[in-house]
Amino acid sequence: MSGHKSLIIVLLALLLAVVMPQSSVRATGQVAGEGVGRDILRMAREKKTGRKETPPAKTVRETTAAATTKAVEDETAKTTTVAPTPPAAAQTLAVSGDELLNLLPVDCLACVRINNLDTTLGAVDQYITGISPFPVGLLAKAQLGGMLGNPTLEGVNSQGDFAVFATVLPGDNAGADMMPEVTVGMLIPVTGPEFSQRIPNSQLPGTNHALIIPASPESTDAVRKQLLTSSFAAGLSAATARQSKTTPVWGYVNIAKAVELFGPMAFDQLDQAKEMMAQAGAQPGVSEANTKMAVAYLDFIKQYAVQLDSLSLNITPEPDTLGLSLKLAARPNSELAGLLVKDPSMRPGYRLAGLLNSPAAVNFVAKTNKPLFTKLNTAMIDLFTQSMGDTLTPAQIRNWKTMMADIADNMGQEVAIAFSFAQAMPPFTIKEVIYAPDPKAALDQVNAGLQLANEMYKAMGLDATLATEPDQPYKGVQIHAIRFNMKAPPEASEEEKLMIESMFGSAGSAFNFKFAAAGSFMLVAGGPDADKDMRQLIDQALSGRVPSPTGDIRAAMAAIPNAASTDFVASVNVIRLLSGMGAMMSAMPIPGGQMMGRMFSQLDMPTESCIAIAGKVDNGAATLQIALPKQHLLEIAAIGAKLQETMTIQGGQPQTSSVSAEGSSDDLLIRPGIGVGGVEFGMTVDQMKDILGKPDVAATGISYMYKSLGIEIVAKDRQIISAISCGNPNNVDTAVVKALEKACKFKTAEGVGIGSTEARITDAFGPPTRRSGNRLLYKEKGMAFTLADDKVIGIWLQK
Repeated sequence: MSGHKSLIIVLLALLLAVVMPQSSVRATGQVAGEGVGRDILRMAREKKTGRKETPPAKTVRETTAAATTKAVEDETAKTTTVAPTPPAAAQTLAVSGDELLNLLPVDCLACVRINNLDTTLGAVDQYITGISPFPVGLLAKAQLGGMLGNPTLEGVNSQGDFAVFATVLPGDNAGADMMPEVTVGMLIPVTGPEFSQRIPNSQLPGTNHALIIPASPESTDAVRKQLLTSSFAAGLSAATARQSKTTPVWGYVNIAKAVELFGPMAFDQLDQAKEMMAQAGAQPGVSEANTKMAVAYLDFIKQYAVQLDSLSLNITPEPDTLGLSLKLAARPNSELAGLLVKDPSMRPGYRLAGLLNSPAAVNFVAKTNKPLFTKLNTAMIDLFTQSMGDTLTPAQIRNWKTMMADIADNMGQEVAIAFSFAQAMPPFTIKEVIYAPDPKAALDQVNAGLQLANEMYKAMGLDATLATEPDQPYKGVQIHAIRFNMKAPPEASEEEKLMIESMFGSAGSAFNFKFAAAGSFMLVAGGPDADKDMRQLIDQALSGRVPSPTGDIRAAMAAIPNAASTDFVASVNVIRLLSGMGAMMSAMPIPGGQMMGRMFSQLDMPTESCIAIAGKVDNGAATLQIALPKQHLLEIAAIGAKLQETMTIQGGQPQTSSVSAEGSSDDLLIRPGIGVGGVEFGMTVDQMKDILGKPDVAATGISYMYKSLGIEIVAKDRQIISAISCGNPNNVDTAVVKALEKACKFKTAEGVGIGSTEARITDAFGPPTRRSGNRLLYKEKGMAFTLADDKVIGIWLQK
């Protein structure tokens, strides 16, 4: 087992060198990492050609992406001098010219291949220049040398192709009740007999590779026989085999084989989980609808898992960008393969991308694949109706399917969406533009959809309604508003009820959506500025032109190879997501939201890059492409350092309030159903401030935190005190919240407070109304205690 761990450690070290560079940023590390990357490439060429090269002058910025790409191509085109190969083996390998791929066993469960180790690690070091202070390529090779007991890698062809693979040992150990025995091995390119002298019998006869496998001699012999008598390449398409050779890092998971070997046991576990969920659904306080839905999802997984064939991964490091590609392939002629087909009516390019030019955390532009849309919706409707049993009538199911078919018929060629978080309710902003050849039909479909949704809410036992109402027209375009109201279910906790009422109740404002039809577009805007955003969308729609894309979406389209032929392109700006998360949490009526919001809101830093993501379906497979620019990784590292600094400062520097944490007993008294100290439920925010002074942390009008007292006060409708959080009732494990927990000195008249035991609580108040996990609820008192290790860490109070 320790041998398996060693191989896995080496594999992780090599992969970490490619995809997980360290986040610390140092100028000295930038120069060192870049120089090492350049030197590795130069030494690799010298070793191949036998010619000494004059080292160029060292600079902080070494090469461009084009120069590195050419170097990689030059290295691949050359021939490495290795030990002679017997003619018979040469004739066998001539079929594909790829010895490594031919050596892998035909039933290989998974493998990771690193081509030309020196060149690939050199490219990695160039990519992480300025990000990691260390040349991780040398660290990875040191790990490999340590595992082999060969620190200098004598006899190892470091310019060759390496692979780590997993395979099932032969035998009768597979079955519904027994786990097949899997072993992990490594194929290492060697230069001659020197390697076998260090590790006897490791070189595979007639090849230039050695096998390292941490198993018994019998198992090792069995795997050697597998490698020499079967070919993994035989089960791959020509394109996949070629990609495995030309991509710096290539990974492959044989899902079909894994399902064949482990499926019976896994599906048996799923069936047991379904039975447990069905039994849980019959228990009081458990949502039967949610339970049925969970069971249906398990059936969905089981149905499509057996239709999967493989997952492949390609990683390409370049000086300024790390490229990743994932391809999930379905089994030929399966139902899933029939779903993953390109719509021939889709045109290349994106015409709505220019509508996403405003800065946003996420931009998304996609083409509409009508056949896929229709088939997926049919499958999801069947899943939903299966989970609901007889709660939906046949007529409702038919209406649902008819409506989705009508939507597909009226869909245009493209849709564009922009999303960000917001510092108000609702705590996000969304803008959507959809091509709609028949705008009137699109409006009718929205109303029909809302009516059907209300019927489903009722069938699910949810007290929720969706409705539309006309809003103020703009430039002759009628704007419609969508209203959503929902009441908390009886089994919800008091905190959940308060949150739902604040967000979706009659006075809530968490659902503010507008929609309209203008020109050939269906327009949707949601968020605190939905009115303004809708007017801007109408102006664009009526202008009759779409501007050229700029900003993040343009950068994303440029970063993805052949972006015009993909089905969607998205830009993800992690900096805007993190800083926006602070705004969102500040706006949410939740305990701790104000505090966490303050911490994240300080992360609003300049950003000039983004992650690019694209995808497509075709020929029975779904492909996802990701481009991670070095610039964005540097920005993420900087914001991570800023977040750590903020957490340290907020966690270690207490704030002050007009009420002392060491005040009188009346000042620190918890009065269930009334309030704490001099603050009572029903008071206004201004009255609260007269008693406690200005909050320690700036508030958004929803909650107010007094860090020196260890409390946070929630104001319903942004005016009236409705709930009070003492300490850490949500059991959040951060320095900031732990400081809040430590500062809270409030106690009940019975002496129960932070640090009290469960026994002390029940002695004072008797058995709880309800127990949920580590929380004791006393409904009549409007009070809940949260415990950790039998100690109170937080108290939630409301009237």
